[in-house]
Amino acid sequence: MITTLRLRATEALTPKAVVLLLVGMFLFSLVLFPSWTVDDAYISLRYARNLAESGQLTWNIGDNPPVEGYTGLLWTLLAAAAFSWHLPALILLKIIGIACTLAMLPLVDLILVELGAGQQRRMVALGLLVVAPWWQVHAASGLETPLFTLLILVCVLLALRRSALLPAACLLCALTRPEGAALAVALAVASWCRGDRRPWPSWLFFGGLGLTYIAWRLNYYGEMLPNTYYAKNSGESSWLHLVAFIAQCIFLPALAWWHSRPQGDALRSVRGLVVAMVTFCVVLLLVYGRSELLMNYSHRFFVPLLPMIIIGMAATWGHVRWSFLIVSYGWICALTLIGNGIWCQNYETMERSEHMPAAAWIADHIPARATLAVVVDAGIVPYQTGLRTIDMGALNDLYLARIRNPQARLNYFFSQKPDVVLLATGDLGIVSAEQFRSALLVDPRWRFGYHLEEEFKGPQHFEYHQQVWVRNP
Repeated sequence: MITTLRLRATEALTPKAVVLLLVGMFLFSLVLFPSWTVDDAYISLRYARNLAESGQLTWNIGDNPPVEGYTGLLWTLLAAAAFSWHLPALILLKIIGIACTLAMLPLVDLILVELGAGQQRRMVALGLLVVAPWWQVHAASGLETPLFTLLILVCVLLALRRSALLPAACLLCALTRPEGAALAVALAVASWCRGDRRPWPSWLFFGGLGLTYIAWRLNYYGEMLPNTYYAKNSGESSWLHLVAFIAQCIFLPALAWWHSRPQGDALRSVRGLVVAMVTFCVVLLLVYGRSELLMNYSHRFFVPLLPMIIIGMAATWGHVRWSFLIVSYGWICALTLIGNGIWCQNYETMERSEHMPAAAWIADHIPARATLAVVVDAGIVPYQTGLRTIDMGALNDLYLARIRNPQARLNYFFSQKPDVVLLATGDLGIVSAEQFRSALLVDPRWRFGYHLEEEFKGPQHFEYHQQVWVRNP
């Protein structure tokens, strides 16, 4: 009887049933997970609002030349559309992020079907994807990470099916994040090498649209790459972040793979696509590894690669020992999810107890024509105050993104004569910003030119506070 019940339970666990079960698990964990919004999301919202209200896609309306401090054009345009239609832009972006995260599950299953993976391997892969304790963090963070991850999977599925829609998906991927252009090139080369000439009119058409966008960017911003690239590639590297990603995100699949009987021939029929995707992943890891990713939320840059890692391993798995997989990885996921939840809860508490009150105070006491300088959180405060803002974190400043010398930054800061300064205490997480703040606090022009007006502190255990300094008359 027990054997019969097991067989019936196994038969009931169809891929569709597994996907629905995992979707329910994810939604349940999302409800329990702390609600939070990363500060950087408000950068995209500021650009989107400026575009909707003034037609200028720039950080400060009227600045010449404009600056491209956002990293996702498509994401920013979605927010701008929400502003134009008088919809709550941030809520809309969060809904899109959650929907994209959920849509990854059926896409991963379809890709594994195309690769010939059996039902058990597909269920294991979907389970690994859902329990990975990063999706709850990114789904409703307000950034484009879920959309970028989803579009990568769409591109892979269309490439497997040799669809003529692949170039269009690659263009959307490149417009979501600049790194998507590397994926488009890799898949186009793979398509050419395997002798598939049918979609090339489509490649030429959408490639032409991409080149048109690049031409517009050069004409509008005067730069080939976003300003964020220069801000993040002129500081200290983030190899430690890459090592942490490998240790956390690959440890689970590696354990499962090690305790299975690998089937090395599973990906041979799509060798060109595999080479293209591996090249894309390696290029991204090398670029990210040598960059100063600026904050302890930097794993968002690596997480879009996690589904591809799981798919690659699931496609080559043989028999997987379920008991070993559950015991060895379940507690790791649980502990990491709890750690992420605590971090996000503290982050949201900081936003509500420090950034939002500081923004409200500045809006109430500082004239609308004043200039604000932020050291270093350039998200919710510039967004809520709407003041012309100097971003000393360099993401939204053409000059600072290319200059790291503290003295040069000091001279630039005082030449701009900011009327009010939002200064963060504690660990800024950015080496150049730490150096600038240290030099600023001992500079006579600062000591005699500005006075501390207000300080906003979170809970007692927080060492990261927001100070509002005002220029002396």
